[in-house]
Amino acid sequence: MKEEITSKRSGDTMTVYEKKDVSQLVRDYYSTIDFDIPDIQRREIAFQNWKEVGIRDRHRYFQTNENLKAYLSKIPKAAAFHSVGYYLDPLEREFAKKSLQGFDFIFDIDADNLAGEGYVEKLGDLCTMAKRLIDNFLVGHFGIPKEDIRIEFSGRKGLHLTILGDKYRYLSKTARRELVEYIEGTKLDRENIEAAVEASLERLQTDYIDLYQLHWPDRPMSMFGSGGIGYKHIDSESIPINETLQVLSDLVTSGKIRYVGLSNETSWGLSEFLKYSEMNDLPRVVSVQNAYNFLNRTYEQGMSEYFHRSQVGLLAYSPLAQGYLTGKYIDGARPEGSRTALFERGDRYEVPGANEAIKSYVSYAESIGMDPSVMANAFVNSRDFVTSNIIGATTMEQLKLAVGSIEVKLDEENLQAIEEIHRNNPNLCP
Repeated sequence: MKEEITSKRSGDTMTVYEKKDVSQLVRDYYSTIDFDIPDIQRREIAFQNWKEVGIRDRHRYFQTNENLKAYLSKIPKAAAFHSVGYYLDPLEREFAKKSLQGFDFIFDIDADNLAGEGYVEKLGDLCTMAKRLIDNFLVGHFGIPKEDIRIEFSGRKGLHLTILGDKYRYLSKTARRELVEYIEGTKLDRENIEAAVEASLERLQTDYIDLYQLHWPDRPMSMFGSGGIGYKHIDSESIPINETLQVLSDLVTSGKIRYVGLSNETSWGLSEFLKYSEMNDLPRVVSVQNAYNFLNRTYEQGMSEYFHRSQVGLLAYSPLAQGYLTGKYIDGARPEGSRTALFERGDRYEVPGANEAIKSYVSYAESIGMDPSVMANAFVNSRDFVTSNIIGATTMEQLKLAVGSIEVKLDEENLQAIEEIHRNNPNLCP
């Protein structure tokens, strides 16, 4: 039995069920859904019973996910939990006797650390932070396949990013701490910057670095394949730009670096660096390394003006859009040995409309007798705000095509045809 009631405070209508109906709903829920707890036979399963506070029913064991599903379909529980640890004997009640084998590697993104009143209000920011952690570090730096990363809600506290697989399950506490410190070490404060510079000098076996670039802003950003170019403010603690620039100034003075550059930066960020440089007689930023290609020309929206007015050039990375503009990934193709086949990192260039846009660029290149990769690189080379084109290649043939593109000049007819394709497919992959 159920009935509809209306809240006097909010005016919202909600459905109220009798106890027996709730029980049946839970049964129906578990009988229809599929879930997959990895290595369930080595985990302790615990339950919260109805009308009880906390976990009272624990030290349970299930051989398969289907066994657990069948149990919950028969005996519905208020909540069900699995351990993050793996045990030889999960039934043992004493922890020491369970014979711990390893732990899930979990990154906890806590909503308590964000500004805002309610969990729902913070959810967008939580997802943005999770995507940045996945794209920039877990996949980008550590090479973890996306299919090995599980995203779960952690009650009303935030999100859990769980890394699956034995490689990370058996990491020592020290190794886990070092990975976390590496990520947190991107704080652009004195300790981290100076340590990073010293480590680079040692690895490079040199006394100085010609151009030292900050790979990513210290502040939270909705960039780098976030699915849009709009700004959404995330109120989070960050190192002041003036403080970061002072550290870099000291390193220039000491002779360890000669010039300062930025990467993955916005118009506002660049303007702040230039402002503090002028105000406090600190080193001036000479370059910005941002993505720029046929599918992502967002640099033109404001940043390019700085080249002309402030002489801060663009070091354009990903001119071939991770190889997508060569045409080899059209219609979902995955050539053996290719970057996307090896690392599954092409999400940024597989959004709706991108495949058709790539076809248009490739088709036009072929119609004028030009290799699509050469045309893509030649276009980047032709922009007056580009200081350097950061090419990429894995074979000698690819390298020759990339280097040779500097000799290719696109005429006005070529550029107009490219602009027409762009107008029909503007910045699909920012």
